[in-house]
Amino acid sequence: MAATRAALSSAAKRPSASLMLAATSARCVRPQLRLLATHAAPATAASSKKPCADYVSLSHPDGDASRGSKIADTLDRFSHSVLATYSRPQLIFTRGNGLDLYAAADPNTNQGHNERKYLDFSSGIAVNSLGHADPKIAEIAAEQSAKLVHASNLYHNEWSGELADRMVNLTHQHGGLGFAKGSKPTSPDTAGLKVFLANSGTEANEAALKFARKAAKSHPTKGGAHKTGLVSFKNAFHGRTMGALAMTPNPKYQAPFAPLIGDVRTGTYNDVAGIESLVDETTAGVIVEPVQGEGGIFPASIEFLTALRKRCDEVGAMLIYDEIQCGLFRAGTLWCHSEYPTSAHPDMVTMAKPLANGFPIGAVLMRDSVAQLIAVGDHGTTFGGGPLTSRIAHHVLGRLASKELGDSMKESSHALLGRLRELVAMFPDVLLDDAAAGKPSPRGKGLIVGVSTRDPAHAGKVVQLARQRGLLILTAGTDTIRILPSLTVTREQVDKAVDIIESCLLVVRDEMQRSTSTRVSSSKQQQIRAFSTSTRTSAAAAGEQASAAEIQAVYKQFIELGESWPKDPLRPDIDFGASISAAAQTALLSVASQSAVHPEQVHRPRGAPLPDPLPGTRTLTKDELAYAQQSLTLLRELRDNKVQLEYPLPESMLKPKSQPEYYERLIRSIERAVQGKSIAPSFAERVKRFFGRA
Repeated sequence: MAATRAALSSAAKRPSASLMLAATSARCVRPQLRLLATHAAPATAASSKKPCADYVSLSHPDGDASRGSKIADTLDRFSHSVLATYSRPQLIFTRGNGLDLYAAADPNTNQGHNERKYLDFSSGIAVNSLGHADPKIAEIAAEQSAKLVHASNLYHNEWSGELADRMVNLTHQHGGLGFAKGSKPTSPDTAGLKVFLANSGTEANEAALKFARKAAKSHPTKGGAHKTGLVSFKNAFHGRTMGALAMTPNPKYQAPFAPLIGDVRTGTYNDVAGIESLVDETTAGVIVEPVQGEGGIFPASIEFLTALRKRCDEVGAMLIYDEIQCGLFRAGTLWCHSEYPTSAHPDMVTMAKPLANGFPIGAVLMRDSVAQLIAVGDHGTTFGGGPLTSRIAHHVLGRLASKELGDSMKESSHALLGRLRELVAMFPDVLLDDAAAGKPSPRGKGLIVGVSTRDPAHAGKVVQLARQRGLLILTAGTDTIRILPSLTVTREQVDKAVDIIESCLLVVRDEMQRSTSTRVSSSKQQQIRAFSTSTRTSAAAAGEQASAAEIQAVYKQFIELGESWPKDPLRPDIDFGASISAAAQTALLSVASQSAVHPEQVHRPRGAPLPDPLPGTRTLTKDELAYAQQSLTLLRELRDNKVQLEYPLPESMLKPKSQPEYYERLIRSIERAVQGKSIAPSFAERVKRFFGRA
């Protein structure tokens, strides 16, 4: 408690400490000023609008839970049982609301708060089109789960059929799979379309590939056993199960699991000239994304899709559109191809992600010409089309098709693309806009949008910087920043998201310019050293280096200080000592050593011996080590309550005429609170106060 009170007044201490604290404050402000200054020239040349710098400072650090906290313990426990097929930041999301996601946070490192809010412009990778924790979906899920969840596909249930019926009717209304917008089937005996329900996108694609082979072999005039070939395109992504993976021509995904299914060819996306030789009489099916998602947000040209449709008809092959990411209104229409000429429509379309707003589901919608060739027993699923997920999907599909949501989405899409065009104009040195090379920026349709970076590494960098400032976005392809907000996104949320991206690009530009400056003037290199939970920049010129033993000795003293720091009885949840230890690790240890002693991975009990030998250290100059030692001295004085005000409070403030004992009484109350005693005044004190004597 005393140390906490002393810290509040330490700025008024003797000049040396005041200078140190003032210098620290200046260093915190300087990066933001430098970023604005370095942007001035490019902004004037490319755009009259200047980028937002409100989010330059890091506000949502990854993995800052203190050692021994509930979050750190939970993540450590998870690491022992969860297969690491994803590289995840050290975050645990616990709840959502609309486009907001909330992650658990350590109060010791988050100003006493136990959660942080993020603006989600990834929507669970294009899944949560109606946002998180939609109350109506929650109500329907609870009601249906209390009635019937699963009865198997050996029997009908009331909701899988209703979902299929709604999907077919909406396709007639909006257009797709050979139906022009607003058209109806010519025969009253059929709807012209059929639906197969599955559990996920990759399962939907597996089913479509099977249906393509069966239908092509059974083609009335061009079929036969030779119809086995399958075709996909470069940069495609169709899933991770063996068949879908074979259609995803990315060595990173395929190589560990080779050999995959055979008889697969890979073409060049949007290459009309190559279609005739690519798709031949042995081809059973062609699968293509009308907008490539994972590949980098590249829309297919109508000319290319029309040529594919024509060639498939010529050789008796089935054309499959994978609209798992771009379909179901994300591109602005029910199907991405809904308003294309019917001469560019597929035989089948696969879907999944947004159909049930996060509940697992996938589906294949196909023309009758395909469905008539599929027999009972040709395919099946245990969980696909269950009543719970089907009812939720039925509701979601109806909501997504509403005019109100469509109008709102178009407005938000227009605003997003407009802001991103301004963004590209502001940062021509960071972002790439090259239509001639097939990479215009921004690009996409509706609310599936991408922007390319000149340096491929900068796409991932921007995504990381954005997350550390409270915005969730994605990468795609090799160099693309991918933006996929929920379809319920508002103009205000669009503006905030792009503001954050602008700030992140300022940070990237600043790093680029400092890197260039370092290469040009190596004799005046700026050395970056962190000495707090946020970054401390030091412009100290290279000098005599401190030895590893000297740095390890100071590190050990910091750890001892952190472990001896007294707990505040009034705020036992705040562990300032743990923050000191974490800062010492960041400032003094090498990156490899930090990962070895990170609070979220190693939980050494308080007071336990440090590892022997001590971890490896950073490269520090003597001056930088001296700075750390001065900070250590100041922190010790704060702990020991040796910091005094240089300018004592005046007597008139300590003993005001109206209540001369007020200040002393306040101190006594605080001390009693620390001891756990009651601070309520006694009866005698209340009487004195009543008569104005206290």
